[in-house]
Amino acid sequence: MRLKNKLLTVGCVAVAAATLFSGVACNEHTMQPFAQSLSSGKQQSQSSGNARAVDILFVIDNSNSMREEQLGLDDNFEKFLDKLVNANADFRLAAVSTSYTGNNMELVTKALEHGSTVLTKLNSDQISDIRKECADYFNATDNPYGKESRIAPKAKWIDFGDVRSIEDKDKLKQTVQNLFRCEAIMGTDGNATEKGLATMKSALDTARDLSVIGDREKSIKANFKRDGSILAIVFVTDENDCSSSSNLKDNACETERNIEDSCVMTREDVVQSQTGKASSLVLSAGQAIEFNGETKTVREWCVSGDSTAREALEACLGDPECNAATYIKCPEKCDENGENCETKCANSLDARSDYYQFLLNYVIASNEAYYRSQNVTTFSELKNAEERTELLTSLAESDIIIASIINRDQGVRYDSTLPENWCGTAGSQSYRYQLFAEMFHNDPIYAPICCKSEVYNAGGGADEVVCDLNMTGQNGQFGPVLSVIGERIGKAVNTLCADSMPIVCKPEDCVPGKEKATCPCNFGCNDEAYFENSANEYHLCNEFDFKVGTVPLGALGTDNPMKDYHPFEKDKDYIIDFESSYCKTRTGSPIQINLITAESGRDLVFDYPKQVSGH
Repeated sequence: MRLKNKLLTVGCVAVAAATLFSGVACNEHTMQPFAQSLSSGKQQSQSSGNARAVDILFVIDNSNSMREEQLGLDDNFEKFLDKLVNANADFRLAAVSTSYTGNNMELVTKALEHGSTVLTKLNSDQISDIRKECADYFNATDNPYGKESRIAPKAKWIDFGDVRSIEDKDKLKQTVQNLFRCEAIMGTDGNATEKGLATMKSALDTARDLSVIGDREKSIKANFKRDGSILAIVFVTDENDCSSSSNLKDNACETERNIEDSCVMTREDVVQSQTGKASSLVLSAGQAIEFNGETKTVREWCVSGDSTAREALEACLGDPECNAATYIKCPEKCDENGENCETKCANSLDARSDYYQFLLNYVIASNEAYYRSQNVTTFSELKNAEERTELLTSLAESDIIIASIINRDQGVRYDSTLPENWCGTAGSQSYRYQLFAEMFHNDPIYAPICCKSEVYNAGGGADEVVCDLNMTGQNGQFGPVLSVIGERIGKAVNTLCADSMPIVCKPEDCVPGKEKATCPCNFGCNDEAYFENSANEYHLCNEFDFKVGTVPLGALGTDNPMKDYHPFEKDKDYIIDFESSYCKTRTGSPIQINLITAESGRDLVFDYPKQVSGH
């Protein structure tokens, strides 16, 4: 997750939470005193008290097989909230079902009118109390939980700013969970043809007003997705996505599926067999498809999912010499007599690439001004519109987290010759959601909603096992999955990548009398090597140092920006990683700050010297 954050460039010191300009040169050999460094230069006021705000949409299947799954979500939701609250994340929560009703779907706030039967652990009086709590919250003009005023009357989402004043963390989490129940516990009377991608798009579209984007005051009230925020989408479903403008029924989303959804090559790094080891499906030369001068594996073409990918896959199927055709499984269709059969993908579903592009455009629309403010030099050096699009796409992809609790892809595509077996190996796999998540190239999370013959670990120790062989045919453990999703979001909002390299040197150059552009001899070069014995090895100048802290919101745009500055302490409030491959691949700098302490309602700043002349 690329984390571009707040920025202030002042003289030769960059002050940020965390994007830094390059090419800043000064004559000073040491850092200016922190307060003095803010006395001149461009100042920018930032809006979020944490590193980033995050807006989270749950897309929840409300078909007739989802009662136990919605209960599992509710039973374990506290584990998700634990991670958000402990990260002090500035979050919003909203939900929509998979039952598509058109282009103007509203975010759900009255779910318990349909879903109260799911909550068998609660009696009718408790459910009635929760409904009243939701009505008081979602319909109130003033914040019912404290002295802070509501950011918007009659909210369609849960906003952390409304509940922040609840000092007792357990009470805060219980309040959020009760409100979330009115969003997410939708019951099981929804449409059996699930269209999660379509409902996601419809709800997000309805929850924004493009005319106010850029006007922070109006936008934060009118739009679910805030300017400059990270967007997280969490799908919870036991079926495949069947988003289509056609009125498909029964198994039509399988028998009429798209060719780019028909790859039977799974990602061997995440699909595990009965032995607990990676899938036996491994990459080989036979999977390669060359089309229009571009060579990709079947899986890569399917993940990209655009019109070119569709053409490449269709060309392979039509070429008897294309070995990769073995990995493309289109349904077999025969006439009413069972004769004249042909293998063909009808391409009747909406292309995943349409929804991928929608999310990119959605995030770019609300974040472009933010990206430009954090990357002024980079944007000024762009040569054409194509480079601009490429940069914005990269930044937007990094600001989208896709997580799924789904019937995971095991490389089997349903057709009429296979029985529909929800928790087995045939039929009903949610591969459209899985492929959609992979389109964003940022390590998506997808975990099984149902345990097939597999072992699945959420990433922790033995206590984080989601599925084991004794659970075959049962629901997966939701707790570890929700914990991982919450942890990913929590880290995203509190992890900062420096945008460019700090002042670096070579130890052998630090000799008396030797002229150089970095590391003056009176300070010298640090002997410690980072990424030692690799192409990325580097050393820091000894004068390199961080200063990290917070100031009140809006202070950075005043004559006294450091009034009420609260310094953070290294290793207590934050940790610096000088060897972050994560940041190196995203911003060009290997330096990552991980916040331990976050202060809501304040701007985070950090500074370090970018370059010294040595003269």
